[in-house]
Amino acid sequence: MTQNDVGIEGGVAFGRALALNATLRSLSLRCNRISTGLSTERATAFADALEVNATLTFLDFAQNELGPLGGVAFAKAIERNKSLTTLDLQRNELGATGSAALCTAVGRNACLRTLNLKENEMGVEGARALSSALALNTALTSLNVALNGFGSEGGAAWAAALVLNTTLLSLSIDSNGLGEEGGEALATALVHKHPALTFLSASSNGFGSSGASLGRAVHACPALRKLALEDNKIDDEGGVALCDAFAAQAELVDLNLAFNEISALPIECQLRLAQKMSSPTALLDLSGNMLSSPPLAHRAAPQMLSDYLRLLAAEPHPLERLRLMVVGFGGVGKTTFCGAVTCPSDERGTYHASLSHCSTWDSRMMASWARGLATQRGHAWAEKVAAVLTEHSICGADLPSLLQSTEPGGGGGGIGGGLELRPVAEGLGALLGTAECPCTDFGPSPRLDALGSAGGLDPRECQQLALAIGSLLRKGYFSTVGAVKVEGSLQLPMPDYGGPISTRECSLVDFAGQMEYLVSHQLLLASMHTLCVLIQPLGSFADATNRRHGSWRYWLQFLRALGDRRGNSMVLSVSQLDKVPTEEMSAARAAVTAEFAALRAQVGAGLGESPLELDYRPDEIESSLLEARRRLSEAAEAVSKDWWVPKSYERLAEVVRAIGHSKAQQRALPILTRAELQAAVEAAGQESLVRMCSDPLLLQRGVDYLEAVGDVMSDPRLDVLLLDPVGWFAAFLAHFIRDDGNPPAEIVRGIVTLSDVVRALRHEYTAPEQQVPEVMSLVCNLELCIELCALERTGEAGAGSYLFPCLLPAATPAEVAAHWPVGSCPVPHPVLGAAACAQDGAALVVRGHRFRAREGFVPPGLFPTLVARLARLPERCVHSSRLWKDKAVVRFREASALLRVDLSAATLDIVVAAPTDALHFVGAAKGQASALRWLAHLVRQMLARAYSQIVFDETWLCPSPSCHGLPMTKPGTGQPLTKPGTGQPLTKPGPGQPVVPAAEVGPGFGVYRGTEFELQPIKMRAGHVCEDEGCWHFLGTGHSKERLDLCTPCESSLCTGCGQTPYFRLEAGR
Repeated sequence: MTQNDVGIEGGVAFGRALALNATLRSLSLRCNRISTGLSTERATAFADALEVNATLTFLDFAQNELGPLGGVAFAKAIERNKSLTTLDLQRNELGATGSAALCTAVGRNACLRTLNLKENEMGVEGARALSSALALNTALTSLNVALNGFGSEGGAAWAAALVLNTTLLSLSIDSNGLGEEGGEALATALVHKHPALTFLSASSNGFGSSGASLGRAVHACPALRKLALEDNKIDDEGGVALCDAFAAQAELVDLNLAFNEISALPIECQLRLAQKMSSPTALLDLSGNMLSSPPLAHRAAPQMLSDYLRLLAAEPHPLERLRLMVVGFGGVGKTTFCGAVTCPSDERGTYHASLSHCSTWDSRMMASWARGLATQRGHAWAEKVAAVLTEHSICGADLPSLLQSTEPGGGGGGIGGGLELRPVAEGLGALLGTAECPCTDFGPSPRLDALGSAGGLDPRECQQLALAIGSLLRKGYFSTVGAVKVEGSLQLPMPDYGGPISTRECSLVDFAGQMEYLVSHQLLLASMHTLCVLIQPLGSFADATNRRHGSWRYWLQFLRALGDRRGNSMVLSVSQLDKVPTEEMSAARAAVTAEFAALRAQVGAGLGESPLELDYRPDEIESSLLEARRRLSEAAEAVSKDWWVPKSYERLAEVVRAIGHSKAQQRALPILTRAELQAAVEAAGQESLVRMCSDPLLLQRGVDYLEAVGDVMSDPRLDVLLLDPVGWFAAFLAHFIRDDGNPPAEIVRGIVTLSDVVRALRHEYTAPEQQVPEVMSLVCNLELCIELCALERTGEAGAGSYLFPCLLPAATPAEVAAHWPVGSCPVPHPVLGAAACAQDGAALVVRGHRFRAREGFVPPGLFPTLVARLARLPERCVHSSRLWKDKAVVRFREASALLRVDLSAATLDIVVAAPTDALHFVGAAKGQASALRWLAHLVRQMLARAYSQIVFDETWLCPSPSCHGLPMTKPGTGQPLTKPGTGQPLTKPGPGQPVVPAAEVGPGFGVYRGTEFELQPIKMRAGHVCEDEGCWHFLGTGHSKERLDLCTPCESSLCTGCGQTPYFRLEAGR
């Protein structure tokens, strides 16, 4: 009789019938709105019948709104009933009074075996009554009291009684907010060797650090077969204790630790688990934990975990390779550090001298610099240039004579006249110009032309060399482009694990500090299995005006935003000690100490005890590098001590590296398909490899290992693997992103043509006309660029051009205003060259939504990624002329949406304007939504998946146009806008009042200055993926939307910007 809407009178009738029935054994009246708690008479009608019935053994009375009064009535019946063995009263709103009465009755009942009181608002009082019942009852074997708000106090009460109970076999206490105190109480109860308990479910209770006590307590429960502790914030110590108990207890075959905070299990624990899980009945679920060891991240579901651990147990192998990522802003000494730690010991005494300004370089240093240009210009060109510089003994002092300015009046015999080489004492930034002759563009001087001709350089190659020399002189040192794999590696000692390996190879990657590169850096820095050295110059800590000030903090936030990282894997380092005057040294070091302490308090002890000082002066370099090796060895051991992998994974790496080397020799595309990998593995003929590759899940774990050590890069957006991703990204992106004004490929407002890319990459591939389009397709899939024809839906007309969002210019207020709606139609601003407004002073309705990063940091790659995804919107919504580095204007018929990011404020805004409320709505009649709400939905989903480590709070923005910087003047006149029919100046426009942009767009246009109205936390729809369900293309048609509610009703709020009560609702929706 489930869900039949029996109602009150029907419940009374059932009660009367039950009192007379002598044969019925089982009855289900679940979810029938019987509501027997409405009056004393009706409350007792069914209960009185149950009191006298002697045959009914099973009763499901869930979700019938019994209430406290009905609970008391049922309690009386249960106390006297002699036949009922199973009773389900979940979700009956019994409250503290009703549940306490019922529990008291259960304590006196000798026949009830199964009781379900889930979600009945029992609270602490009900928990205490339950405690008394458990202490007395000797018949109950199964009890479910989940979702009853016991709290730590109530949990401690009933846990104490559990010590006395010896008959319970199954107990469910999920979601009761027991906390750490309740977890300790439960552990204490279990330690008393509960002899019968076989099933315990205590998920979502916030046990936290008490997980360790629970793990130790499980050893005292010999009969326990299934234990569910998911979503309890259990840490590594608790996770290890519980996993050890699972491995040791023969009867315990099912342990659920999903969605906790377990990051690593010791290798010894992993091997014990492997032995336990060799049994097909043993199930351990660690999914949802960001596991670095075993290296399964959040994917450690029972089958995947079992397969991996069995393979590991068959061929355990300590990690012997790691990557060291060296990061920091430009000019902090990243390349210098890489050179120092890989420098041969016999050259360290002179290493500091090699760090001098380029004007002091000898011919050997010049040749080394030329070879370093191979990444951008190709190895053949770099070797020819190095040979020319060596043959003619060109040193740094000769560089100005090799260039001539291409500016009018620049001269033709070198740059010595109007331009000069800045002296070494004045620091970096070598090339200066005069007011009459600014230094911008350079060409080869006659001397360089002669040297190049003699050395086999054609005129174009001489021009490239002149540009490179000009770039060098502008900065005074060689700048890293993209991410560069450092030649050589660092050999770090490792503990004796009983094998032949005594050192761990640590390869170094030098990451460029230009902001444009951070978009691609986030693809390479996301692995939790890497070491990171974060470098900041000593002189920048105490100087807030220094452009490298706050470098540590910024890069820590950046790395943490990309994903979880192992403790002690990040080493904060201080560089350029020799550049701080002696009298300022004490204050500078004090500023370092203060910054380190602040970051350590925020991040935790994982940063170590002190920062690493990098000093390369002859009398300091040995001790400095010795300390660096010690700190890096400790960090490497912290990352890898429990990260052992099957030996087959390293054999797989050897196969992949061989494929990569072969492709590089053939100048083929650096991509590897799964089919190619499978064929190569089969050709290798190693049984363990073939067996591993026959299992897609195990093969994926092998690919994860290859990605962690830097051999490949995988991405859900790609159906191939990228070989040597660091080297490939450096070689590719160097043709577009430079901080010296000298990109090899011509870029116009972020757009580059395919022909330019082919020309720039010609030296990389054997058939660039065929291969480069494949490369560009791959880069588009990674959302680093967009094909223009796909963005603007131009078909073949736009083919062959690509937009790099990270290379777009920043927007000016006038540029945004040019694409903002005016009057009753979305035409551009009249003064900025567009058609006249259709109706002077027509209404403009504005709505805004803000995402704010709670920790105050938004990765620089976030907005370029969002811009790349805008290409998925319907036709005519997006155009490249309305896209910038920090803003975008998107059109939805008559509505225009401004998306803007403010990295300093850590906000992402969506502001939509349309002539009327109705024109804010887009999509079909059914399921339509405002453009603002749907864009917010798309952005929310993107942030949740691409930046899951960042918590974003959401707010609505005041709808008053003046709060968004929209001036109250008539277009083209500068005259005040007046209220319709009154002629009075409009000073504070309200909803629906006429607003148009001013004729003269000021710097405040599009800048929000009102109040943020906080939204309640938004519950996202489980399993929803916008890309799969078409949300991007079919905007507002039939997809469920997240519920949006203000924390404070708008009626009781005022905007501080305009002084008005905000009005948010558009129609029935938002």
